[in-house]
Amino acid sequence: PPPAPAPGPSGGGRGPAGAPSGGGAGGPSARMPAAPIGTGSTGGATATALAAEAQSALARYATFDDVLALIGARRDVALLLEVEQGLRLARYRPGQIEFTPTEDAAPDLAQRLAARLQSWTGVRWGVTVVQGATAPTVAERQGARRRALEARAMEHPTVRAVFEAFPKARIAEVRTADEIAAEARAAALPEAAEAGDEGDAAGDDWDPFEEG
Repeated sequence: PPPAPAPGPSGGGRGPAGAPSGGGAGGPSARMPAAPIGTGSTGGATATALAAEAQSALARYATFDDVLALIGARRDVALLLEVEQGLRLARYRPGQIEFTPTEDAAPDLAQRLAARLQSWTGVRWGVTVVQGATAPTVAERQGARRRALEARAMEHPTVRAVFEAFPKARIAEVRTADEIAAEARAAALPEAAEAGDEGDAAGDDWDPFEEG
């Protein structure tokens, strides 16, 4: 009789000739190619650089007074008056402003202020309306300061004598000695620059060999 066929490999039934048995040990296995793993270092470096650039741009606006100075330098008088009269500051840090509007403040003051600051600085500003801030507005602080200066001026004998002689007189402006000195220094700067330019021009025309 013919010999019995040899038993197939363990772990699975015998498949077609030339085909590996299902689940058999030692059979060829297919592997999916590994997907590349991104480190994200490029994106992280870009984000870090942008954050550093934004911080550098905002460094010059350390206080809210610096923001007021920026609005004034841009000569947006209407916005400056709105901010001075309609904004009760609750919290400030460079790039972030939180305030409570006064009753007569424009409802879109926060949006317009944020848009202007972003346009001028190139950095997005967060300007948020909050409730409950009771700090005086800039205009209120300026008014209180003016009244205090006027009260001090009225204590001076000369000023008091003027008002006794002219009861209907009024104080048009009060300036401190420091303010007067600062204005004098600022006014002298252009004159000094012009004098320096004239001196340079005279020096250019002078020739030491012509005197011989």
